[in-house]
Amino acid sequence: DFEGVIPEGEYGGGPMIVWDTGTWAPMEDVDKSLRSGAFKFRLAGQKLNGGWMLTRLKPKPGEDENKKNWLLFKERDLASDTK
Repeated sequence: DFEGVIPEGEYGGGPMIVWDTGTWAPMEDVDKSLRSGAFKFRLAGQKLNGGWMLTRLKPKPGEDENKKNWLLFKERDLASDTK
């Protein structure tokens, strides 16, 4: 529920707004899923709902192995916009 400006130089520095509010619940063991690179969860928010998945991308050749890029996918469910 925090909105305001985080000072420059601090983690996440800049303006901060609350875009959505609600709850979330993991669909599997959180630690195991994050280690494997596929984390599924459900959102029940005012704007976002249904199943979602974070999936970790493998590093490109020559890319830092510690760099972790993730993609967020919406699962096909009743909360999907199928138009």
